[in-house]
Amino acid sequence: MWQGIDGTEILTYFMTAQDKIKGQKPVRYASYAGLLTPAMLAGTYERYQDKNINDDVLLTYGDGDGGGGPTEAMIEVGKRLKKGVAGCPKAVFSTASEFLTRLEKRLKGQSNIPKWVGELYLEFHRGTYTSMAKNKRYNRKSEFLFHNAEALSVTAGLLLDKEYPWEALNEGWKGILLNQFHDIIPGSSIKEVYEESDALYEKVINIGSGILSECYKEVSENINTDGGVLVFNNTPFKASGCVMLGDTAIFAENVPAYGYKVIEQKPGKNKISVSENKIENAYYIICFKKGAISRIYDKKNKREVIKKGALANELIAYEDFPKDWDAWEITNYYKEKFWKIDDVISTEAIDYGEKAGLRITKRFLNSTIVQEICVF
Repeated sequence: MWQGIDGTEILTYFMTAQDKIKGQKPVRYASYAGLLTPAMLAGTYERYQDKNINDDVLLTYGDGDGGGGPTEAMIEVGKRLKKGVAGCPKAVFSTASEFLTRLEKRLKGQSNIPKWVGELYLEFHRGTYTSMAKNKRYNRKSEFLFHNAEALSVTAGLLLDKEYPWEALNEGWKGILLNQFHDIIPGSSIKEVYEESDALYEKVINIGSGILSECYKEVSENINTDGGVLVFNNTPFKASGCVMLGDTAIFAENVPAYGYKVIEQKPGKNKISVSENKIENAYYIICFKKGAISRIYDKKNKREVIKKGALANELIAYEDFPKDWDAWEITNYYKEKFWKIDDVISTEAIDYGEKAGLRITKRFLNSTIVQEICVF
């Protein structure tokens, strides 16, 4: 049983597929891409550690990395293993769903089921969180875009009786979901895959942007702004914050959830003081050292937010040289070789009206990194 942070429990089954090697104990490693052979069937059963409460094991098999499908040879071997082979468990053709249903019934009412409480964290293939950042950005931007396109389409339908663009939205979502497939979104596919996904994402973005622009235009044309600025809020909660109007930031307060509001363009409430190494407004004092934040003082609660001597917003580059799978892996020794990115080329005060702050430019090898840190 896996118990999550809210106390909910879910029956969980871990794959144990591995080859049995005569005279050797089972290894810790197990595979989800098994082969239907006597050695792997025997190894899968031997590695399984809960035989005291269940004597069935699941072996998923196929040609390729988790999805290639069984071959004729595998099916033939499976038929022979159904009849029984000395020293090997008997095979039964089934499905994962049928296996898990049987397992749930078998374990019902038992009190000695092992339980894991908290996160199930695999310290493996952690590089997939960052590999192919462009593709991950496309995914994130596309999801946000189609969420907003759906919300504005509903708004236009309610206010103007505009027909909901089912076909176009479905086409876009199919493209987004296709590119979330393993191995595309983890960044572990071959080069040609990302050439195709780039083209598909551009098509998806064109569809979503067209829907969004049309809805904005049609809804806006039917609202009397009387010289003010029309601000939309496509989130499910009432929101306040700065919005950019060209190069000028204006403050929008209490814009309704999935709604809009006409706001006046008026001077900002906060007086913001900016120098080379400091930003201060009515709420915070923020100090900088080599482009990193060395101090945040909370005026309202009269407390230091950062511990003395510590730095926030500190950029660090680590050597990306894993032992295996250079696109997928971040090894446990990666923190041993790193470089702090503190070569500050320039620090420039910026003022957008309602918000202001610093634009910090740093250099690292052949890269230039520009950060804008603002308050309002």
